[in-house]
Amino acid sequence: MSPQPGRSHPATLGAWVAGLTAVVGTAVAIGLALAAGQAVDPKPLLLPLVWVVPGVLVAAARPRWPLGWLLLAVALGFVGIGLAGAYVTEAGPDEPLAGWALWYVDRAAAYVVPATLAALLLLPDGRLPGPRWRPVAAAVLACQVLVVTLFSLVEGPASAPDTSAPARLTGVSNPLGLLPASMGELVSGLDLVVLQLPLLLVPAAFWSRWRRATGPDRSRLAALLLATAVFGLVVVSGHLAWPDAASLLDVAASIVLVSVVVSTVLGRDGIETVVHRSAVWVALTLLIAGGYVAVTAVVAATGAALPPFGAGALAAGIALLLLPVRGVLQRAAGWVLYGDRADPLAAVSRLAASTDAAGSTEAALREIAAAVADSARVPLVEVVAGRREARHGRPAPGQRREVFPLSAAGEPVGEIRIGIDPGRSWRASDQRLLEMVARHAGLALRAVALAESVDRSRHRVLVAREEERRKLGRNLHDELGPTIAALTMELGALRGLVESDPTATAARLARLEARSRSALEDVRALARELRPPTLEQFGLTEALRRDAEGLGIDLRVTVRGESCPPAVELAAYRIGQQALVNVARHAQVSCAQLAVEREPALVRLRLDDRGRGIPLDATEGVGLSSMRERAEELGGRCTVRALPGGGTVVEATLPVPAGEAT
Repeated sequence: MSPQPGRSHPATLGAWVAGLTAVVGTAVAIGLALAAGQAVDPKPLLLPLVWVVPGVLVAAARPRWPLGWLLLAVALGFVGIGLAGAYVTEAGPDEPLAGWALWYVDRAAAYVVPATLAALLLLPDGRLPGPRWRPVAAAVLACQVLVVTLFSLVEGPASAPDTSAPARLTGVSNPLGLLPASMGELVSGLDLVVLQLPLLLVPAAFWSRWRRATGPDRSRLAALLLATAVFGLVVVSGHLAWPDAASLLDVAASIVLVSVVVSTVLGRDGIETVVHRSAVWVALTLLIAGGYVAVTAVVAATGAALPPFGAGALAAGIALLLLPVRGVLQRAAGWVLYGDRADPLAAVSRLAASTDAAGSTEAALREIAAAVADSARVPLVEVVAGRREARHGRPAPGQRREVFPLSAAGEPVGEIRIGIDPGRSWRASDQRLLEMVARHAGLALRAVALAESVDRSRHRVLVAREEERRKLGRNLHDELGPTIAALTMELGALRGLVESDPTATAARLARLEARSRSALEDVRALARELRPPTLEQFGLTEALRRDAEGLGIDLRVTVRGESCPPAVELAAYRIGQQALVNVARHAQVSCAQLAVEREPALVRLRLDDRGRGIPLDATEGVGLSSMRERAEELGGRCTVRALPGGGTVVEATLPVPAGEAT
């Protein structure tokens, strides 16, 4: 982010001058403290350096925003605390600036609090979250300024009741003591309620922004939300539970917050790392605070009291005990923020569990899309298989697309398309995760498709069986039944003519014989429809050779392997028979080649000719569809394609049932 040209140049210079002033002032304060042999308080010396970095960068890049200047004001306020504190430690009660320095350190320095709150509420775009926040922010900031002002103008000593100044300065009067001392008693108890607790408004403000944000803005606000939660919890809990360690906690919380401000407001890299660490800090802060409260409650219940160093030692001990938990929290935070990036096998397990219950390809596509979105933490997932598609999430402007192919047994079955927010870095671990998930998703889709194919084939078999039964019953009833009934009646009528009219009896017996032969042919025709006699008598290849001779085709046969199970043999025969009929009708050749190969688990049939091939505008007719359906009924497949240079090849692959495989 570069400074704005033209009128922004003086403002940019002013930002850098203010930053340099803060750095120099901090260095002077440290030098004074070291020269006097004083114990250096880290809070007023480190906080200026923590806040001056984002203040200078934001003010120089966006001089019209009040945000950068407020950050610089906070930094300069801490510089003043450091300088005045170093002076107060060595000053005597009669020195002219002693009262003013003590007044600033113990009273006026509290103006840093409303300045900090105002800056945090304006993150990250220099504006409040919305119009409804204006009266809330104005009221809270006005109360803070009013309380600090009243506290600064109270008549009496310049030091605060809880001052850490030397005892020799406790009698120095407030140089701006304009209000009665009773006013000091009124506002002295409002520090926690008015100055500290309102800092919890900051995470609430970022939560309000995050709920309305989309795309990369949502990622940046998530980082700020977590960081401000850390800041508010650490600062408030430090002043409530660990007053002795409050200064160090303020510094630590400020470092976390400022690092996120630099990353998000100024577009620096590493947002994901900051979000991850901030989430871990939130959880650790809550655990340490809970442990501290529990231990102190137990100690208080026993009537004992902690020694002066007990609060710090207790906090350090709880932190050490919870140190092994940090790894667990980091993994949990990583899963919440980035999904299964670090554990692809967990993603595959969840994918398998979700697709196992899918009863259709559409349901499997939906489950895969949801599983990928959950495992990769991406806002958009589209899973496509042929003409069917499932989507999880919705597209947003600026999303980068990645495509992962789905395949099974070397054959493509679809693809996964994901949308990645611009604010997210796509790492090699994310790529490996999606590639592994895509491999198993392809297998899952193929398994569901095979299950659907089996269901369809079973349905077709049942329909075909019922149709054959109806046809057989209709033929028996409409053709064979009346013939047998007529024969029965004729035989009954002949009983009376056998002796009285032998000549008429002989003529009628001849007609009955002809009818019985016709009925016999009908029965044989029905039997042939159920299973061809030539197939039953000669086997697959010889039956096809005889059918080819009847069609005027010279069929050259190649056979490898043993005989086929009856159901597979019948399907292969019907496919080969229809293929021979197509050769005779369309190929305009008198020869063809047949190859039958029996493998342990399947039967392959191939019939090709060198005829005129398949026309470009040809459509699938009844014969081709019947061959394909017969193969699919057994879980196999049948393909018909043209040969280079002319000719057609029919290939059928028919699986052998497990109980009959060799």
